[in-house]
Amino acid sequence: MKEENYKSIIGEHQILQFDLDYNLTGIFPNIDCIDLFGFSKKEVMAAIINHEYTKQGYYYVISPMQQEYVALNDKYKHVLQINKVGLIHNVYANASDAILNYGNMIYNCFKPEYKHYAYGFYWAKSVTDRSFKIFDIHKINRFILHIDNNGSTLLFKNIKHASEYYEISEDEIYDKLFTPSENHRKNEWQFIRTFNNYNDACCKSLDTLLSVNSLNFEDPFSDISCLVRKNDTLKTKENPSDKDILMIDKDYFEIKRVFLNANEAKRKTGISNIWLCLKHVNGHKTAGGYRWMYRKEYNDLMELM
Repeated sequence: MKEENYKSIIGEHQILQFDLDYNLTGIFPNIDCIDLFGFSKKEVMAAIINHEYTKQGYYYVISPMQQEYVALNDKYKHVLQINKVGLIHNVYANASDAILNYGNMIYNCFKPEYKHYAYGFYWAKSVTDRSFKIFDIHKINRFILHIDNNGSTLLFKNIKHASEYYEISEDEIYDKLFTPSENHRKNEWQFIRTFNNYNDACCKSLDTLLSVNSLNFEDPFSDISCLVRKNDTLKTKENPSDKDILMIDKDYFEIKRVFLNANEAKRKTGISNIWLCLKHVNGHKTAGGYRWMYRKEYNDLMELM
């Protein structure tokens, strides 16, 4: 992917840096200043897009905040949504936004004495000195998957294993792993995370391996094997919820599309400012030529019409 393409994805947002225990270790004003701090811009861009940690052991995510620079010691806390194999699925500006999309059980995940998962994900505030581990990342194996031009696949224990097999340097393979790609599923080289040992993982189908690792699902609950616990279910389009997000014709009030949350609505439609309509900020009612309402608000309105 060309630099202008991945810069269009990342934009001018702040970049948050986390260590392997998901402690906040750095905040950068934008992607262009990464080089000034001694990090590779290309590697960081790939880490953001592919949701993996770098050689130095850091995750990087785009901050959801669109305001002035936030310092490490600020009290403002983002909330990380982490999938079962430790990949950062999403980041919310605050706990209220995460709870609005999922539910109040997220509050308990921030307490050391409680389990740290709810609704199929781990949840963590972006603190700099967490006093407890969310889960043990060392229990998760991270293998290397190579997909050649013919679609054949090989799984390797690590970069060294792949380097010896193909007789190319480890740096070359790492460079391929951390070359940004728009589609994680079609990367020629990629990391595969699994709780299986190497021999068991080799016996799994490619779809099975990719299903848990890929973060390209439009609906993370479309495959319950990706959830921390399979019985941590959530609402679906077949099971309407008062918190569903509705795209509505602005003139005739017909429901055009239904989304599980505002993040999904923005991702699928490319329309910004949906939150402003849902929260009625400064009188906002429409975005992208449509009205946006929670299902409960829409149902209450229909009863009055």
